[in-house]
Parts: sequence; C-alpha cells; structure tokens
Amino acid sequence: NNNNNREDEIIISYEEIPRNINFYIFSAIFLLQDGMFLFYIWYFIFALSGVLLSSITGPFFFAFHLLDVIPRSKLLKYVIQSVTLNGKSIMLTVLLALVVVYIYSIFGFIFFRDAFVMEDAY
Repeated sequence: NNNNNREDEIIISYEEIPRNINFYIFSAIFLLQDGMFLFYIWYFIFALSGVLLSSITGPFFFAFHLLDVIPRSKLLKYVIQSVTLNGKSIMLTVLLALVVVYIYSIFGFIFFRDAFVMEDAY
C-alpha cells in the first residue's frame, strides 16, 4: 500500500514550479524560519546603521558584530541553546529572586527605618 502511494506521486523539477504569489510567500516564510538567515539580516542592518549613523551614535551599532563569535563556537551555541530552551524556568527564577529582594527590603525598612534618612532634595 505504501509503495502504491509513492508510485502515484508526481515529481516535478525546480524549473517547473509555478512562480505565483504563493511561491514567493512560502519562500519568504521558509527563509524567515532560518535562525542563521535572520542573524545575518540583523548583522547587515546593524552594519548599515553603524556606517550611516556613526556620526550621531558613535560605534554603538558596531557592538552587535561582537556576537558573531556565537555561531563560530560550538560551546557558545550550546550555552545559547540551554538558555533559550530553559527560558521559562530562568524567568521564574528571576521572578522568585525579585520577590525575595522585595521581602528583604520590606524587612529592612521596617527594622531599620531610622537608617533611611531623606535628605532635602532642594
């Protein structure tokens, strides 16, 4: 049964694919799903912004190019992958840390109120 389905398939070459609007939309969607393509698009945008706006902003836009070390290093790829795959647990850990710091500051303010002296701002 599986072999019959393969025999019924029509195989067309790349040149025979119709070039209508759907072809270009699906091609764009396919390209935008590639992480390295997006990285190099941003790479180009920041390079162009650095060249055109360097008299106003200084070397700010060229700092993005330092991230080029990530795709070149296998270890850094694993670090980025571990951070992005565990993003929810990392964000919950940050939220827990903020709550603990907030509670700590409340206790500090309650027990050491005299140490919080307001200076005249004027």
